[in-house]
Amino acid sequence: LAYAFAQSLADGIFFAAETLAAGGNASEAARLYDTVCAVEALPVHLRAGALRGAILSRGPAGGGHVLILEALQEEDPDFLAVALRAAQEMEGKRKTAVKVAALLSGLSPERKVPVIQLLGELGKKKAGPALLKEAESGPAPVRVAALEAATRLGYAPVLPLVTSLITSEEETLAAAARKSLAYFPGEKGDDALRDLLKSNDARVRCIAVELVGTGALPTPVDLLMAMANEDAEASVRLAALKGAKEYAGAPQMPAFLEHLRAARSPEEGVAAEEGLIRICERARTAPETTVVITKAVYGDLPDGPQADVTERVRQLLGAGVFSVDANNANFGDAAPGAVKQLRVEYTDGGVPASQTVQEGQTLNIAAARVPAAVVSPLIDALAASEGETRLALIRVLTTTGDQKAFETILALTKTEDATLAEAAARAACDWPAYTALPTLLGWVESAPDDALRARALRGAVRLLVPGQDAPETVCQHFAWLLTKAASPNEKKLVLSGLSGIGHAAALNLVLDQIPDEAVKAEAVQAAITIAGQLGASPEDVVALERAKTLVPEINTDNK
Repeated sequence: LAYAFAQSLADGIFFAAETLAAGGNASEAARLYDTVCAVEALPVHLRAGALRGAILSRGPAGGGHVLILEALQEEDPDFLAVALRAAQEMEGKRKTAVKVAALLSGLSPERKVPVIQLLGELGKKKAGPALLKEAESGPAPVRVAALEAATRLGYAPVLPLVTSLITSEEETLAAAARKSLAYFPGEKGDDALRDLLKSNDARVRCIAVELVGTGALPTPVDLLMAMANEDAEASVRLAALKGAKEYAGAPQMPAFLEHLRAARSPEEGVAAEEGLIRICERARTAPETTVVITKAVYGDLPDGPQADVTERVRQLLGAGVFSVDANNANFGDAAPGAVKQLRVEYTDGGVPASQTVQEGQTLNIAAARVPAAVVSPLIDALAASEGETRLALIRVLTTTGDQKAFETILALTKTEDATLAEAAARAACDWPAYTALPTLLGWVESAPDDALRARALRGAVRLLVPGQDAPETVCQHFAWLLTKAASPNEKKLVLSGLSGIGHAAALNLVLDQIPDEAVKAEAVQAAITIAGQLGASPEDVVALERAKTLVPEINTDNK
């Protein structure tokens, strides 16, 4: 039969069959579908479609199961796919599951995998015994599929097998068993995992702890901390501590501090330090603020198309969002084709202030902070510690960005202990909060050694980002840093920071460096980047015209 004719013929018969079925004449519809399915000269996809219709029109009461079972044993993959689909579509899933499960043992390993997956999809525990049998022995892919399906059904009798396989030498089986145990639904799965935590085999306990650490039990932190404190095996304690850090909060801080202070291995000390850092990260909250937004606009500033977004910024601030991304997703596209700016005017404690950032940058109204209830115990622990513990606590405190913590660490830069002083200086240079900038600028001016001066320069450039201060002030700092750059590489570092400042003053600064052949390439690239962020203000236009004369690659015609 010609393909087009066959397709048209089948479509007509299918339409007639669907009409009959809709009118309540399912048996006649099934006969039409059977007719198409029996014509071997027709393309296989048409015959497979007819098979689906024959199954569904018969339903569970009219022999639909018989056709499914026959198709599941067919060699043709199209018929197999139709049977798998129809088995899920047909009513009477419990009966379907029972009949398909009875067929399972006689199938080839290759055919068993999709049929086992079907049983998992059907969701009926009557298939559980057949799945358990397949999971007990045979090729690994079949056993893995059976474990996954039995887990999906929540078939509890499979749990003893699952727990025995978590230490299997066959990697795929062990991984499947661990996944099954981690995701087994209901209390029985949780109980099985808790039993493994009491095993006499340290390897089993370690695996169980790792599963708990990945979320296999609800509210696991107390259980993990108990294992970290009490287990006799070092590997189990370490796994528990690593797992607990993903859930720990302020209540667990004393325990993590104790593990850091009295670490029984270097690895335990590292895990305790990482846990304290995670506690600080989770504790970080938006501060109470006296900021009041008076006006906010977004668009082609100052004179181009723009939108009043005052209420939107107020909403964000009210929701505790203190870092606002200047983009169309937040404020809409008020000036298509133009590089937009966000300008926010506000009062902070009654003092007027304003900030302007380019599209794609972030405006920081107030930074989230780690509460004093978390920072103060760390500062106290730092004062009472020594050696590696003290160095670790410096690293933890650095992540907080807290002002009191900064002052504490800054004082340590003057200690006679050279190792401690260097660690404190390094922490100050890595400080994430803008309040460290004056100190870093002071070190750039008069550091006691070149290494500290270079590190302070890098730290200052890192902190000088849009939104931390008025763009003019940021550019003034960069201009000063350029005068202090002691090598072409240091100038290139400053230029890289300037490239992120979308302001006319920043563009003029990098243009001033173009005559310097040692950094000309970097200055040109920075100029191109900044030029793409400028708008149509008088200052921007003047700077762009100057840029065009020095950097032909910059096209100001579209500005």
